[in-house]
Amino acid sequence: MQDIKGINLKYGNDWRNNYHVLNRRKLLTDFARIKKLGLNTIKISGNTVYDYNILNISGEIGLDVSFGFWIPESIDFMRDTKKANHLKETIINEIEKHKTHEHITSWSIQNDVLYNQKDFFHKPELLYQNRAFIIWLKSLIADIKKIDPARPIILDLEINSLSIYHSQVLAENVNGIDYFGLTVKDDEHLESVTDYFGNSDIEYLFSEIETDILLNSEILNSHPSFFVTSWQDRHESNKLTFDGIIDRKGQAKGEYFQLYNSLNGSDSITNKINARILKPATPLYENELLNYHAMLYDNSEGWKYGQDLENYTFEWSLVKCDEHGNYLAIKDIGTGPFLRLKVPENHDYFKLLLTVSDGNSVATIITTLNTPLIRNENGIK
Repeated sequence: MQDIKGINLKYGNDWRNNYHVLNRRKLLTDFARIKKLGLNTIKISGNTVYDYNILNISGEIGLDVSFGFWIPESIDFMRDTKKANHLKETIINEIEKHKTHEHITSWSIQNDVLYNQKDFFHKPELLYQNRAFIIWLKSLIADIKKIDPARPIILDLEINSLSIYHSQVLAENVNGIDYFGLTVKDDEHLESVTDYFGNSDIEYLFSEIETDILLNSEILNSHPSFFVTSWQDRHESNKLTFDGIIDRKGQAKGEYFQLYNSLNGSDSITNKINARILKPATPLYENELLNYHAMLYDNSEGWKYGQDLENYTFEWSLVKCDEHGNYLAIKDIGTGPFLRLKVPENHDYFKLLLTVSDGNSVATIITTLNTPLIRNENGIK
């Protein structure tokens, strides 16, 4: 496989609520920007309404595609064989349908099911579910290789304390895995896992990695095949993300320019906007009016209020979360370096988002509505 310098293209499936409609013009614009960054491959999750346009336009513009299939960890691979078999048949049918696209360079089995089954099953059943999934995966990959033996298969593997063990189990029991796609959600175990792979004959690449981790390590120099976590922040029905290198309105973040500079040997823009939200250090009460300030860090003068600096714009948004902290919805509520906010009902389920722009790039900061009080054995500090 050629060296991959890629990015995950996570367009939402709910076109009615998605901020961007995936028409031809938008795809051409996005793909041209991706190529200009120095990237050569996009990774998609297939079987969506966007597959036709994405595949055709990426082929026209000269971007390779890693075509992926998301495997839910919630499936009961022991008992719900009907659902598991249907998923397998769907994947095989999609590969049959799309294998004539020469710029599809790999098939990607997405989600580390072996690790994430723990969220739905407990021991000892978890061990049986692990085994059932491995049997299902072995059959799936064997069938893929029958209909398309040439293209490599990438299997996602999260970086965590079990990564090495799980890679050994999978390598020993499943034939046909060409690459493990390392998904880096944090870098706690990153070095030990990459050291292990580097000293073994198991092939790997980075299936999902944040720009900061990619650039602030030796990864870019030592192992160039990677997919950056996400092209764009997503705004869908009941789901928001803020992990893209451009925001939901298409504005380039600092990570966008950092990636460009690293891949193209340029230093035209080197400084990310360093911004914070100055919050009130007080308990919150419904309908109370509170003041919030945008703060920016100046290398020569330290932290300064946003209103004391020129050439910046500020946008404030309120983000609604569920009880687990997942982002559900967003509402724009103000502009300028200062915000006076009326505390909403159930304020524990809301966070504040600040978007700061200097005209070239943007920075996004998301935080709770108040400064938490810290309790210790002697009381509150």
